[in-house]
Amino acid sequence: MAPANLLGISDLHVSHPENRKIVANLRPTPDDDWLLVAGDAGELIEDIEWALSTLRDHFAKVVWAPGNHELWTPREDPVHLRGEERCRVGHPREWRRPGHLRDVPRRVLPETRTP
Repeated sequence: MAPANLLGISDLHVSHPENRKIVANLRPTPDDDWLLVAGDAGELIEDIEWALSTLRDHFAKVVWAPGNHELWTPREDPVHLRGEERCRVGHPREWRRPGHLRDVPRRVLPETRTP
């Protein structure tokens, strides 16, 4: 059995069709790999949700740190919040726990200390 890996990726910007295809096809080798998503998965809440849920379905664990594109609000996004508050409420109901994503071991915001 191969040892698990800790992988990192950033700047997915899945609103671009070619980037969305890449994310849809990312697969861990071996199956118990963890993935760090270091910001800029997307700009619209629906794109961020799609990217994180897709990756969560493929990797053993996903840890997400929002980037500047997750923290600001484009005019066309139906969620009109900014900063940390935007990251807390923009997730599907099945992910909601006070301020955290279900099945993600730790969501680290840029201004949060990690123990």
